Amino acid sequence: MMNEFPEQSLARALDSWPQWNLSLANKPRVVKALSGGLTNRNYLLNGNLRDEDLRDKDLLETETCLLVMRVNSPESQLLGIDRERERLVLGSLAGQCALGKGLVPKIIYCNSDDGLLVTEYIEGRHWRVEELKDPRELKKLLRVFKQVGEIRGDFPEFDYRAHVEHYWRGLHSAGSKNKNLTTCFQQAKIAVEQLSEINRDKPRVLCHHDLSPLNVIETLRGELVLLDWEYAGGGWPVMDYVALIRNWQLYKSQALILNTLNNNNGVEFANVDFTTAEVKAAQQVWEFIDRAWYSLNTPAE
Repeated sequence: MMNEFPEQSLARALDSWPQWNLSLANKPRVVKALSGGLTNRNYLLNGNLRDEDLRDKDLLETETCLLVMRVNSPESQLLGIDRERERLVLGSLAGQCALGKGLVPKIIYCNSDDGLLVTEYIEGRHWRVEELKDPRELKKLLRVFKQVGEIRGDFPEFDYRAHVEHYWRGLHSAGSKNKNLTTCFQQAKIAVEQLSEINRDKPRVLCHHDLSPLNVIETLRGELVLLDWEYAGGGWPVMDYVALIRNWQLYKSQALILNTLNNNNGVEFANVDFTTAEVKAAQQVWEFIDRAWYSLNTPAE
Protein backbone atom coordinates (compact mmCIF):
# COMPACT_ATOMS: atom_id res chain seq x y z
CA MET A 1 0.00 0.00 0.00
CA MET A 2 1.33 3.41 -0.91
CA ASN A 3 1.95 5.94 1.84
CA GLU A 4 0.95 9.58 1.60
CA PHE A 5 3.79 12.01 1.05
CA PRO A 6 4.23 14.22 4.13
CA GLU A 7 4.60 17.96 3.72
CA GLN A 8 8.15 17.63 5.02
CA SER A 9 9.13 15.61 1.94
CA LEU A 10 7.88 18.35 -0.36
CA ALA A 11 9.68 21.01 1.68
CA ARG A 12 12.97 19.08 1.59
CA ALA A 13 12.63 18.59 -2.16
CA LEU A 14 12.13 22.32 -2.75
CA ASP A 15 15.10 23.14 -0.52
CA SER A 16 17.39 21.43 -3.06
CA TRP A 17 16.71 24.15 -5.66
CA PRO A 18 20.22 25.76 -5.46
CA GLN A 19 21.65 22.47 -6.81
CA TRP A 20 19.44 22.37 -9.89
CA ASN A 21 20.97 22.85 -13.34
CA LEU A 22 19.25 26.19 -13.67
CA SER A 23 20.11 29.60 -12.25
CA LEU A 24 16.96 30.51 -10.36
CA ALA A 25 16.66 33.87 -8.63
CA ASN A 26 14.86 32.33 -5.67
CA LYS A 27 13.12 29.20 -4.48
CA PRO A 28 10.39 28.15 -6.95
CA ARG A 29 6.84 28.03 -5.70
CA VAL A 30 4.40 25.17 -6.02
CA VAL A 31 1.57 26.01 -8.43
CA LYS A 32 -0.34 22.78 -7.91
CA ALA A 33 -0.05 19.04 -7.54
CA LEU A 34 -0.32 17.25 -10.86
CA SER A 35 -2.57 14.29 -11.41
CA GLY A 36 -1.60 11.23 -13.40
CA GLY A 37 1.17 9.59 -11.40
CA LEU A 38 0.15 6.28 -9.84
CA THR A 39 3.06 5.99 -7.43
CA ASN A 40 5.13 9.19 -7.25
CA ARG A 41 3.95 12.71 -6.52
CA ASN A 42 4.38 15.37 -9.22
CA TYR A 43 4.18 19.11 -8.72
CA LEU A 44 4.01 22.01 -11.14
CA LEU A 45 6.48 24.70 -10.11
CA ASN A 46 6.94 28.29 -11.15
CA GLY A 47 10.43 29.74 -10.93
CA ASN A 48 12.14 33.01 -11.77
CA LEU A 49 15.36 32.91 -13.78
CA ARG A 50 18.41 35.02 -13.21
CA ASP A 51 19.21 37.36 -16.10
CA GLU A 52 22.04 35.20 -17.46
CA ASP A 53 19.70 32.25 -17.95
CA LEU A 54 17.33 34.20 -20.17
CA ARG A 55 19.68 33.32 -23.02
CA ASP A 56 18.74 29.64 -22.72
CA LYS A 57 16.18 29.68 -25.54
CA ASP A 58 16.27 25.89 -25.65
CA LEU A 59 14.20 25.83 -22.49
CA LEU A 60 12.53 29.17 -21.94
CA GLU A 61 11.87 32.51 -23.52
CA THR A 62 10.62 34.49 -20.52
CA GLU A 63 11.82 35.45 -17.05
CA THR A 64 9.62 32.80 -15.46
CA CYS A 65 9.71 29.08 -16.12
CA LEU A 66 7.40 26.18 -15.43
CA LEU A 67 8.97 23.00 -14.10
CA VAL A 68 7.74 19.60 -12.99
CA MET A 69 9.17 18.21 -9.78
CA ARG A 70 8.71 14.51 -9.10
CA VAL A 71 9.09 13.37 -5.52
CA ASN A 72 9.72 9.65 -5.69
CA SER A 73 7.51 7.19 -3.92
CA PRO A 74 8.87 5.94 -0.59
CA GLU A 75 7.83 2.50 -1.88
CA SER A 76 10.10 2.65 -4.95
CA GLN A 77 12.22 -0.28 -3.83
CA LEU A 78 9.15 -2.39 -3.04
CA LEU A 79 7.92 -1.77 -6.60
CA GLY A 80 11.21 -2.85 -8.16
CA ILE A 81 12.20 0.62 -9.31
CA ASP A 82 15.95 1.12 -9.74
CA ARG A 83 16.51 4.87 -9.51
CA GLU A 84 20.18 4.62 -10.43
CA ARG A 85 19.29 2.74 -13.62
CA GLU A 86 16.71 5.42 -14.39
CA ARG A 87 19.31 8.16 -13.84
CA LEU A 88 21.74 6.48 -16.24
CA VAL A 89 19.05 6.00 -18.91
CA LEU A 90 17.89 9.61 -18.65
CA GLY A 91 21.49 10.83 -18.77
CA SER A 92 22.10 8.90 -21.98
CA LEU A 93 18.87 10.10 -23.57
CA ALA A 94 19.62 13.71 -22.70
CA GLY A 95 23.24 13.46 -23.76
CA GLN A 96 24.90 11.67 -26.64
CA CYS A 97 21.84 9.91 -28.09
CA ALA A 98 20.56 12.20 -30.81
CA LEU A 99 17.62 9.89 -31.50
CA GLY A 100 16.53 10.26 -27.88
CA LYS A 101 16.37 14.03 -27.88
CA GLY A 102 12.79 15.21 -27.89
CA LEU A 103 11.53 11.91 -26.52
CA VAL A 104 12.04 13.01 -22.93
CA PRO A 105 11.50 16.35 -21.21
CA LYS A 106 14.67 18.33 -20.61
CA ILE A 107 16.26 17.18 -17.36
CA ILE A 108 16.93 19.99 -14.88
CA TYR A 109 17.95 17.92 -11.86
CA CYS A 110 18.10 14.20 -11.13
CA ASN A 111 19.27 12.78 -7.82
CA SER A 112 18.43 9.15 -7.17
CA ASP A 113 19.70 9.38 -3.58
CA ASP A 114 17.37 12.28 -2.80
CA GLY A 115 14.51 10.65 -4.69
CA LEU A 116 13.99 13.73 -6.81
CA LEU A 117 13.62 14.50 -10.51
CA VAL A 118 13.03 17.97 -11.95
CA THR A 119 12.24 18.46 -15.63
CA GLU A 120 10.88 21.12 -17.92
CA TYR A 121 7.11 21.34 -18.08
CA ILE A 122 5.67 20.03 -21.33
CA GLU A 123 2.54 21.87 -22.32
CA GLY A 124 0.17 19.54 -24.08
CA ARG A 125 -2.30 16.77 -23.45
CA HIS A 126 -2.08 13.17 -22.36
CA TRP A 127 -3.28 10.68 -24.91
CA ARG A 128 -6.20 8.38 -24.16
CA VAL A 129 -6.82 4.79 -25.19
CA GLU A 130 -9.45 6.02 -27.64
CA GLU A 131 -6.81 7.94 -29.63
CA LEU A 132 -5.60 4.76 -31.32
CA LYS A 133 -8.93 4.04 -32.98
CA ASP A 134 -7.55 6.41 -35.60
CA PRO A 135 -4.96 4.42 -37.64
CA ARG A 136 -2.96 7.60 -38.19
CA GLU A 137 -2.53 8.08 -34.45
CA LEU A 138 -1.60 4.42 -34.01
CA LYS A 139 1.16 4.82 -36.61
CA LYS A 140 2.33 7.96 -34.83
CA LEU A 141 2.70 6.06 -31.55
CA LEU A 142 4.42 3.16 -33.31
CA ARG A 143 6.98 5.55 -34.76
CA VAL A 144 7.88 6.53 -31.21
CA PHE A 145 8.01 2.84 -30.26
CA LYS A 146 10.42 2.34 -33.17
CA GLN A 147 12.48 5.36 -32.17
CA VAL A 148 12.97 4.10 -28.62
CA GLY A 149 14.10 0.69 -29.86
CA GLU A 150 16.63 2.18 -32.26
CA ILE A 151 18.38 4.41 -29.72
CA ARG A 152 21.92 3.21 -29.11
CA GLY A 153 23.74 3.82 -25.87
CA ASP A 154 25.33 2.21 -22.84
CA PHE A 155 22.06 1.40 -21.11
CA PRO A 156 22.04 -0.80 -17.99
CA GLU A 157 20.19 -4.05 -18.56
CA PHE A 158 16.77 -4.69 -17.09
CA ASP A 159 16.83 -8.01 -15.20
CA TYR A 160 13.41 -9.57 -15.82
CA ARG A 161 14.14 -12.64 -13.71
CA ALA A 162 15.13 -10.53 -10.69
CA HIS A 163 12.16 -8.21 -11.23
CA VAL A 164 9.63 -11.06 -11.15
CA GLU A 165 11.24 -12.62 -8.09
CA HIS A 166 11.40 -9.24 -6.34
CA TYR A 167 7.64 -8.79 -6.75
CA TRP A 168 7.04 -12.31 -5.47
CA ARG A 169 9.08 -11.59 -2.33
CA GLY A 170 7.09 -8.39 -1.84
CA LEU A 171 3.81 -10.28 -2.07
CA HIS A 172 5.10 -12.92 0.34
CA SER A 173 6.20 -10.25 2.84
CA ALA A 174 2.80 -8.61 2.56
CA GLY A 175 1.18 -11.91 3.52
CA SER A 176 -0.52 -12.54 0.19
CA LYS A 177 -2.28 -15.91 0.07
CA ASN A 178 -3.80 -15.45 -3.37
CA LYS A 179 -3.51 -18.87 -5.06
CA ASN A 180 -4.10 -17.34 -8.49
CA LEU A 181 -1.10 -15.05 -7.97
CA THR A 182 0.98 -18.04 -6.93
CA THR A 183 0.09 -19.85 -10.14
CA CYS A 184 0.71 -16.67 -12.13
CA PHE A 185 4.16 -16.33 -10.54
CA GLN A 186 5.12 -19.91 -11.43
CA GLN A 187 4.05 -19.32 -15.03
CA ALA A 188 5.99 -16.05 -15.17
CA LYS A 189 9.17 -17.74 -13.94
CA ILE A 190 8.93 -20.35 -16.69
CA ALA A 191 8.11 -17.65 -19.25
CA VAL A 192 11.19 -15.58 -18.31
CA GLU A 193 13.41 -18.59 -18.93
CA GLN A 194 11.73 -19.19 -22.29
CA LEU A 195 12.27 -15.56 -23.27
CA SER A 196 15.87 -15.70 -22.12
CA GLU A 197 16.49 -18.67 -24.40
CA ILE A 198 14.64 -17.14 -27.37
CA ASN A 199 16.56 -13.87 -27.03
CA ARG A 200 19.91 -15.44 -26.09
CA ASP A 201 21.68 -14.36 -29.30
CA LYS A 202 19.76 -11.13 -29.86
CA PRO A 203 21.13 -7.73 -28.79
CA ARG A 204 19.34 -5.90 -26.03
CA VAL A 205 17.68 -2.62 -26.99
CA LEU A 206 16.34 0.28 -24.98
CA CYS A 207 12.86 -0.55 -23.65
CA HIS A 208 10.58 1.89 -21.83
CA HIS A 209 8.54 -0.92 -20.20
CA ASP A 210 5.62 1.38 -19.33
CA LEU A 211 4.19 2.71 -22.59
CA SER A 212 0.78 3.61 -21.14
CA PRO A 213 -1.54 6.52 -21.99
CA LEU A 214 -0.51 8.30 -18.78
CA ASN A 215 3.08 8.36 -20.03
CA VAL A 216 2.45 9.76 -23.51
CA ILE A 217 1.89 13.48 -23.93
CA GLU A 218 1.36 15.35 -27.20
CA THR A 219 2.91 18.81 -27.33
CA LEU A 220 1.28 21.85 -28.88
CA ARG A 221 3.41 21.14 -31.97
CA GLY A 222 1.97 17.66 -32.28
CA GLU A 223 5.09 15.83 -31.11
CA LEU A 224 4.92 12.90 -28.70
CA VAL A 225 7.00 12.94 -25.51
CA LEU A 226 7.34 9.94 -23.20
CA LEU A 227 7.27 10.37 -19.44
CA ASP A 228 8.25 8.13 -16.50
CA TRP A 229 11.34 6.18 -17.59
CA GLU A 230 11.74 4.63 -14.13
CA TYR A 231 11.43 1.05 -15.44
CA ALA A 232 13.46 1.63 -18.60
CA GLY A 233 16.61 -0.28 -19.46
CA GLY A 234 18.24 -2.58 -21.97
CA GLY A 235 15.71 -5.30 -22.66
CA TRP A 236 13.82 -7.52 -25.06
CA PRO A 237 11.72 -5.61 -27.65
CA VAL A 238 8.83 -8.05 -27.27
CA MET A 239 8.31 -6.77 -23.72
CA ASP A 240 7.58 -3.24 -24.93
CA TYR A 241 5.42 -4.65 -27.72
CA VAL A 242 3.24 -6.66 -25.32
CA ALA A 243 3.13 -3.73 -22.86
CA LEU A 244 1.84 -1.56 -25.69
CA ILE A 245 -0.87 -4.09 -26.52
CA ARG A 246 -1.98 -4.43 -22.89
CA ASN A 247 -1.84 -0.75 -21.89
CA TRP A 248 -3.71 0.46 -24.97
CA GLN A 249 -6.13 -2.49 -25.21
CA LEU A 250 -4.99 -3.29 -28.74
CA TYR A 251 -5.66 -7.02 -28.66
CA LYS A 252 -7.71 -6.91 -31.88
CA SER A 253 -5.06 -4.85 -33.68
CA GLN A 254 -1.99 -7.04 -33.21
CA ALA A 255 -1.80 -8.10 -36.86
CA LEU A 256 -2.02 -4.46 -37.97
CA ILE A 257 0.67 -3.46 -35.49
CA LEU A 258 3.09 -6.15 -36.60
CA ASN A 259 2.48 -5.30 -40.24
CA THR A 260 3.12 -1.65 -39.49
CA LEU A 261 6.29 -2.37 -37.55
CA ASN A 262 7.49 -4.60 -40.36
CA ASN A 263 7.35 -1.59 -42.70
CA ASN A 264 4.24 -2.68 -44.58
CA ASN A 265 2.47 0.52 -43.63
CA GLY A 266 5.09 3.22 -43.74
CA VAL A 267 6.91 2.70 -40.44
CA GLU A 268 10.38 1.19 -40.61
CA PHE A 269 11.30 -1.07 -37.74
CA ALA A 270 14.07 -3.62 -38.15
CA ASN A 271 14.28 -7.03 -36.51
CA VAL A 272 10.60 -7.43 -35.62
CA ASP A 273 10.38 -11.19 -35.79
CA PHE A 274 8.47 -12.09 -32.65
CA THR A 275 7.35 -15.71 -32.54
CA THR A 276 3.98 -16.78 -31.15
CA ALA A 277 5.76 -18.50 -28.27
CA GLU A 278 7.74 -15.33 -27.51
CA VAL A 279 4.63 -13.13 -27.43
CA LYS A 280 2.77 -15.65 -25.26
CA ALA A 281 5.66 -15.84 -22.80
CA ALA A 282 5.91 -12.03 -22.60
CA GLN A 283 2.17 -11.87 -21.94
CA GLN A 284 2.57 -14.28 -19.01
CA VAL A 285 5.38 -12.20 -17.53
CA TRP A 286 3.35 -9.00 -17.82
CA GLU A 287 0.28 -10.69 -16.39
CA PHE A 288 2.14 -11.46 -13.18
CA ILE A 289 3.92 -8.09 -13.00
CA ASP A 290 0.70 -6.14 -13.50
CA ARG A 291 -1.26 -8.19 -10.98
CA ALA A 292 1.53 -8.08 -8.41
CA TRP A 293 1.97 -4.32 -8.87
CA TYR A 294 -1.70 -3.62 -8.28
CA SER A 295 -1.81 -6.00 -5.32
CA LEU A 296 1.10 -4.21 -3.67
CA ASN A 297 -0.60 -0.86 -4.31
CA THR A 298 -4.06 -1.88 -3.03
CA PRO A 299 -4.86 -1.27 0.65
CA ALA A 300 -5.68 -4.43 2.55
CA GLU A 301 -9.35 -4.66 3.50
